[in-house]
Amino acid sequence: MNQLPKHQKCPYCHHEVDDSSAEWDEDNHTVTCALCERVYVVTPIYEFKGFRIQKICEICGETEETCCCNL
Repeated sequence: MNQLPKHQKCPYCHHEVDDSSAEWDEDNHTVTCALCERVYVVTPIYEFKGFRIQKICEICGETEETCCCNL
């Protein structure tokens, strides 16, 4: 199985896109390379790791992690 790259790169000229300009939203995105100006499609792939579940304090309404009520 091919390992997915951790950074968005143009498949033609291999120009690496800065993380602040990369497409992070799920779904297909059509991108024009800033260097070679060729068009390609990028699709971010995410792996589900699980759920983070916390109780909410009935007094202050904060999560148990940030609650200061000490009850």
